[in-house]
Amino acid sequence: LAAGASLTREISFLLDSPVPAGQTALQNQACASDGSRRACASTNDPILPSGSPALEIRKTYAGGPLVAGALLPFHLLVSNHGTAAATGFKIQETVPAGVVFSAADSDPAWVCAGTGPGSACTLPIATLAAGASRDVVFAVRAPNPLPPNLRQVANSACLLDSGGSSTGCDTTSTPLDVAVYVSLDDTLLVDRNHDGFLSTGDTLRYTLVVKNTTGQAASALKITTALDPHVALLVGSVVTSAGTVSFGNHAGDTSPTVLLPTLAPGDSLTITFDVLAQDLSNLLMISSQATAMGSNFQDQLSDDPETPEPADPTRTPLSGIAPAPIPTVGLAGMVLLGVLLSAVAVYRLRRPARLRTT
Repeated sequence: LAAGASLTREISFLLDSPVPAGQTALQNQACASDGSRRACASTNDPILPSGSPALEIRKTYAGGPLVAGALLPFHLLVSNHGTAAATGFKIQETVPAGVVFSAADSDPAWVCAGTGPGSACTLPIATLAAGASRDVVFAVRAPNPLPPNLRQVANSACLLDSGGSSTGCDTTSTPLDVAVYVSLDDTLLVDRNHDGFLSTGDTLRYTLVVKNTTGQAASALKITTALDPHVALLVGSVVTSAGTVSFGNHAGDTSPTVLLPTLAPGDSLTITFDVLAQDLSNLLMISSQATAMGSNFQDQLSDDPETPEPADPTRTPLSGIAPAPIPTVGLAGMVLLGVLLSAVAVYRLRRPARLRTT
């Protein structure tokens, strides 16, 4: 048997009939040995008496993360793996904390003591044939707005036999809401006049980081950047640590875009790209901002890590201060200015004559 390979062999046994009194399980052990080493595995399978039901409940939730006002449908699959029909049993539910029961979106057979959190609900099932299954929907609705501490809804369901005893339970939860943090930082890459500020003709490098800060994977990410109109993307400069560059490295591309199928919890993605400063006359700064979009989280704007303000554009100061505009005058002002200058000239001509006659 080669390294890393596996081998499967099957063996069948015929169970005694009747089963010996007191035997409720069938234990079996198998071992493999190469002469010097030995490994074993065992199983312990319950023996169902002839003509007995065997019920199982599985609870699932296939919806999205919890959001304000969302309908949260939980599916309860009840299966009978036994050899006889199950009769007179119930499914027991409790409305989870923070939400309310939605009767209109649930199986109509539910009987609930109320609709608020903590209300007990039961759904009676008269009979379930051997080998059959039944899918039941238990739906709740989230409040709008959501309380600050409500991020997930956990829910349990149990089966009760005809005597009211629990025969099995299952629990599931809505997935945690996904959130990403996006930062956009800038670095002066080429400083042509060596003044330490971005000037016309200089090259600026942006570093864009997207981090999944939650316990669920972020899906179908699309990261784009809206560049300041006074800079131009240097085509071919876009580099990403994961995913693919869909725009930015082909002729005619004006802004970078990166696609990523999934970003695992705690993981981050780093994108770098360069821009060339165009005509920056009369400007104090330029401003750019990125956006991260996905299928299971809200659009997230990038944050300038150099400022305390959250989700703010990345602003790059420039080398000069914009000059104040030069005031201008209209036609009437020009006429008035001409009159004033003429008056000054006459005054200057007449004043010396008076001095001479004094």
